[in-house]
Amino acid sequence: MLGNRDFMDTPFNVTSYTSALIENQQARTLQQVLENDPSVRMSTSAGHIRENFRIRGFPVLGSELALNGMYGLAPDGHVPTEFLERVEVLKGPGALLNGMAPFGAVGGSINLVTKHAGDAPITSVSTDYTSSSQFGTHIDVGRRGGDHNQFGLRYNGVYRSGGTALDEQWKVRGLNALALDFREERVRLSIDAYHSQEIFKNGSAFFASFSGIGVAAAPSATKNLFIGSNARFENAAIEARGELDVAENVTVFAGIGFLDSRNFGFTNGTQAPSVNLLGNFTGPRIVNLRGYTNTLSTQGGIRGQLDTGPLRHQFVLSASALKFSQSSEFGFSGSYRSNIYLPVVPPQAPPPPVVPNTAFNPSRPYFVTDPRKTGETYLASLAFADTIFLPWGRCEPSSETRHESD
Repeated sequence: MLGNRDFMDTPFNVTSYTSALIENQQARTLQQVLENDPSVRMSTSAGHIRENFRIRGFPVLGSELALNGMYGLAPDGHVPTEFLERVEVLKGPGALLNGMAPFGAVGGSINLVTKHAGDAPITSVSTDYTSSSQFGTHIDVGRRGGDHNQFGLRYNGVYRSGGTALDEQWKVRGLNALALDFREERVRLSIDAYHSQEIFKNGSAFFASFSGIGVAAAPSATKNLFIGSNARFENAAIEARGELDVAENVTVFAGIGFLDSRNFGFTNGTQAPSVNLLGNFTGPRIVNLRGYTNTLSTQGGIRGQLDTGPLRHQFVLSASALKFSQSSEFGFSGSYRSNIYLPVVPPQAPPPPVVPNTAFNPSRPYFVTDPRKTGETYLASLAFADTIFLPWGRCEPSSETRHESD
């Protein structure tokens, strides 16, 4: 809402993690980036198929991330870091800056800023090898063109496949992200589009609670408690933004974005996994059989500057709206017994009910092109801010008191 501004001039607690840090630390997911921040904790473990967070103890779901200041457009599951210029973490209520969070997060907000072409051309191809058998490739290309570099293009492509640090877990991750922009003296336009995909085989780690007094000894970090479960995420989104300077000190801005996100066949975990001191637990397996999220996100406003006597005002009037429909159909297996040191293969949950006029793809278990809608949400926000500056004049010493050290 406040536009691009130095963090020292922003009346919020904001920390930014740049693409340079992400590259130097070889952070592949958003969770690995935010491990740098002591105010942020993960509410899902590293091997989980989703990333959820806590800022100052308050939950911030993965579906509450903002993309370039707009909610509802970030990838579901794990956010690939390769197409991000920086990750901004705002601590404390952030509804003024980004509008109302989709699920009411109050501890803070996380904004993802995408890469765009810089003045210097870039062509980068990198490969990596992780864990025992996971290979990956990342391509990053950026160019500017036109008489005075007014057109920009940035492409990031990622493919990674192979085994992970968890026993018998295998993962495929793909990303195609394209960013276009146009900048003139009074006009700035940008379009960001991406398609991401994640496929998991064999499980997802969970957080356990312990009954009675004491805690069981931790199992090996590579232990997989959910062998036999699978997951698939697909995200496709496009976002368009623009700014127009209608006067010397007045700018209007607007943005619109769409997201189509689908998931199916993944294990959420074991319901109420209360573990005793021997590591035993009992519970049913919960499976999100299929689901989707369709999102329309819009934003617009006016930003300007005026002086009243000695005071300088930077005012902003902004409105945002977010509409998303969801489908999430769960299945529950019968209760089963297992042990965190010697896990057993969980029983399968029942297949989803057959829905009329619904097409199944045999190559994608539980995938449905037209699952039933289970919820719809509409959020609207209106905000006004006035940042007041008091210009302090510099006192110059008189000729009688001027010294060489001044």
